[in-house]
Amino acid sequence: IAAFILGIAIFEFLPFFVQNIIYNTISKKNLPISLKVRDVGLWGSDFSEISVGAGEPFVSIDSVRVDFSPVGLLQKKLNKVSLSGIELNLHFQDGKLSLPWQVVQETQDPESVSDTPDDYHLEELYNLGEISIDRAVINVSSGNNFFSIPCSFNVQINEASPRLISIRAELLVREQQITITAKIDLETKEVRTDMGADSLDLIRFADLFEINNDFTASGSLGVKAETHFGLTPLSLISAEVSGKLEQADIGFGEMRITNINSKKEQPFLLNLAVDNDKGRFTSTSLAIGGLIEAEVGGLDLSLSKSGNGFSFEGGFSLNIPEQKTAAALSIAPVHLVTVVHGDTDKDGGWQLQAAASDKQTL
Repeated sequence: IAAFILGIAIFEFLPFFVQNIIYNTISKKNLPISLKVRDVGLWGSDFSEISVGAGEPFVSIDSVRVDFSPVGLLQKKLNKVSLSGIELNLHFQDGKLSLPWQVVQETQDPESVSDTPDDYHLEELYNLGEISIDRAVINVSSGNNFFSIPCSFNVQINEASPRLISIRAELLVREQQITITAKIDLETKEVRTDMGADSLDLIRFADLFEINNDFTASGSLGVKAETHFGLTPLSLISAEVSGKLEQADIGFGEMRITNINSKKEQPFLLNLAVDNDKGRFTSTSLAIGGLIEAEVGGLDLSLSKSGNGFSFEGGFSLNIPEQKTAAALSIAPVHLVTVVHGDTDKDGGWQLQAAASDKQTL
C-alpha cells in the first residue's frame, strides 16, 4: 500500500519536478522561456503554452508531445516529437536576424570552437526519432514589410538505414506552395536538398517592390533547386537552380521587359550550376521596350572561385531591330555580341567590364 501511494504521489508531482529541472537548465543560458508540463509518464510527455522571448514571443507553441519508451530513454532515444500550433516571429534589421535575447557564451578553448556540427550534435539529431510539425506559421518582418508563411514539417528516420534522416517541408508563401525535401546522411556527413515551386505569381509580391514606385513586376515563375552540402566542415559541394518565367511584364520607369513574342510566346529560362569551386550561368532572351526596342539574352557566364569571392567571364547578344523612336529618330538594325568579365568580393561588392567582341571596353 505504501509503495502504491508513493507511486501515485510521484506521478502526480512528476510534472512539477520536470518543469523545475527544465527551468533550471534554460536559466543557465539566459533564455526567457516559459512552459507548462501537462503530463509526464513512462511512455510519453505533454507540454503546452510554450513561449520564448520577453514581451512579444520570438517563438510560441501550443503543444508538444514527446513519445518514448523506458528502454529508449535508457539509450537516450525518443520515438517521436510532435509539435502543433507554432508561431515563429523573425525580424530582420540591416540584413541581420534580430534575436530578443543574448545567449550566455560558455568559456571554451579557442581551438575547440567550430562553426560546423560535430559528430555528437549529429547523433543528437538522430536520437530525436520522428519529428512532426503542423499548424506552423513563420512571420517575417523587415522595415515596413511583413508577411506570414504557413508551413508543415515532417522528419523521419529511415528504418532500413537508421542513419539516414529524411525531411519534408511544405510552405505557403503568399498562398503559393513551395515544397522542400532534404536527406541528411550521418555516415557521410552530407545533406542533399530539393526545392520546387511550379508557378509563383509575381503580382502577389507587389508590396515587396514598393521600395521604388517606378518598379512593377508580374508573371508566372517556376523554380527548381538541388543542393549538396558537406557538414564537417560546412561546405557547398554542388548546386543547380533553374527557373522558367512566363507572361513576364516587368516595368521600371519608361522601360518594360517582357518575354520574346513570336507565333508562340517564348518563356525566359535561366540555369545556374555549381560544382565545387566552378559554375556556369545561362539564360535565354528577353525583350526590352521603351525609348527603343531591343532583345537582350543568350547570357552564358563561367564562374570560378577567386580569393574571397568569384570571378566570372562570358558574353551575351544584343539585337536592336530597325525602328523609329518617339522622337522620330530612325535607328538602323544592330547586332552585337558582347563579352563581359568581372569579380565579386566577400562583402558583396562586384566589378564588371563589358565590351563588344571586336571593340574596346564599353
